[in-house]
Amino acid sequence: MEAKDCILLSPENERIKCKFYELEEKCKEIIYEKTKIDFIRKEEFDKFKTKYTYFKPYFDFVLIKLGYRIQNPYELENASMYEKDGYIHLFSLNTELELFPPCDDEHIGLYHVTEDELTLSMVDENLIGIKPKGYGHTFISRLILNQLFLNDRSLYQKFLEECKVRNRNFNFFNFTDFLIYQKPFLRVEKNVKNEKNKQFAVFKNCSFYYEIQGYHDNISEKQKRFLETLIIKNIIKNENLHIPEKENRRIF
Repeated sequence: MEAKDCILLSPENERIKCKFYELEEKCKEIIYEKTKIDFIRKEEFDKFKTKYTYFKPYFDFVLIKLGYRIQNPYELENASMYEKDGYIHLFSLNTELELFPPCDDEHIGLYHVTEDELTLSMVDENLIGIKPKGYGHTFISRLILNQLFLNDRSLYQKFLEECKVRNRNFNFFNFTDFLIYQKPFLRVEKNVKNEKNKQFAVFKNCSFYYEIQGYHDNISEKQKRFLETLIIKNIIKNENLHIPEKENRRIF
């Protein structure tokens, strides 16, 4: 299924047609053209990008600082993404579908995961956790995938195919399951049993609460070793760690 074009619209109504997965490259080109002739704008971008070490700064800068909009994102007709009050809003037919914060390190709550620092978050293959304050897994997964979709054609195509197969649109799509079955992310829940006995649970499939379920081949060795450490130290229970045989694993 081939992606449809979206439109990157400048404040001066200049229209740039591209696929959603081409947006990061288009934003880089816009910033290059703006900053090569405007020293003040270049200083602004240089300062802006220092806040970004995990995600790239280009998309945020073009929408938040340069005032561009995106028309028909995510194959949604009559939809747009634009900045308001420092956040990126996704609207469709006057209904707000999502509100994305800037994806700098502070706003996404970037932290290094350890057995002593483990809380509700999505954790990547290098044990870097993403935990924007006050948000759950669906939002975090949408935020991560929105960034990945900007430059990953294959992943975006899989998203479109899944939407079609499951007859889902952006509103009802299971972003968390999709993320953890396409990329090496662990979904982490904090299960506080009582004040003196705190137990954390890490799992990959949200079908079973507080369990680890549905490992797949792209989980990293670092993640595996970390989970083994959590079991040894009784931070998670071994009986909650279920790795099904490969033929029985769920494939997204």
